[in-house]
Amino acid sequence: MFEALATAQACLRAAKRSDLSLADRLRAISLMADTVDRYFIAHAPHPTANAERAVLTPATPPHDATVLFAPLLHDATQVLRLQLAPLLFQHHIRLPSVGQLGEQQQAWLFDYFQEHIYPLLTPLAVDPGHPFPYISSDSINLLILLQQPGKFSTRTLYARLKVPRQVVPRIIETPPLAAVDSPVLHHDENERYWVWSEEVVQYFVHELFAGMSVTGIYQFRVLRAGGADRAEGVRDKTAPVVRVDIQHDMPPPVAQWLVSRLEAPWQSVIRGHTPLSVANWADLARRLDALPVKI
Repeated sequence: MFEALATAQACLRAAKRSDLSLADRLRAISLMADTVDRYFIAHAPHPTANAERAVLTPATPPHDATVLFAPLLHDATQVLRLQLAPLLFQHHIRLPSVGQLGEQQQAWLFDYFQEHIYPLLTPLAVDPGHPFPYISSDSINLLILLQQPGKFSTRTLYARLKVPRQVVPRIIETPPLAAVDSPVLHHDENERYWVWSEEVVQYFVHELFAGMSVTGIYQFRVLRAGGADRAEGVRDKTAPVVRVDIQHDMPPPVAQWLVSRLEAPWQSVIRGHTPLSVANWADLARRLDALPVKI
């Protein structure tokens, strides 16, 4: 444990070094998160086949891995948000949510979603007739809360949607404001607008549920013991969940519903800001490497 902790701490220190390139600092953040992920996969405790359901209650104390590594993941997110994101902004690179984009940019993204992403999406309902689906390790997922308009019942329906990551680019670049005839008076045609793919899916996910009211959308990610899903796509459906990353504003009742369906210990839950997979910031570093001017 302490070797992994020392490696993760060293990576976090590197991410704070102003003498390194921005791409290298992002890679350091990614390596830190990957080190933490691998520790959980290899060493974090998990329920046995005979474990009591009581392990799923929020009152259970967190295990040592969560106590040690959750603060590091939080610190990494703070470095990204407070130090590295402002540096990106200074170099005319924006990482907005879809809702922060201009109207024309949103329209461009909607067309992109319809053509390149929508055909790949397969939402799965979760109800008595549809058991909770298998969630692969390190996948990015949306938990979607639905209600039927006009029905007297207020029962919430659930659906799970896996965000495609192999075919769809991890980061989608939208045209700059100047390229979409924006009415905004002040803009720079050299600005770049990069949006995470799961943010695009989350923003337009209501398109998949015609006739239903979407009342909540929350990202989550799981890690499974042994990391079977990381090895050439091999799945071990018996591998237990050892960590559950959830969007920071997921309501506690919804989080508890999800964790119980995953048959995971509540103490494995880590709340975080999106994008949940901090290790994927290496994708952003690669985009920076491809720019004509090094940052």
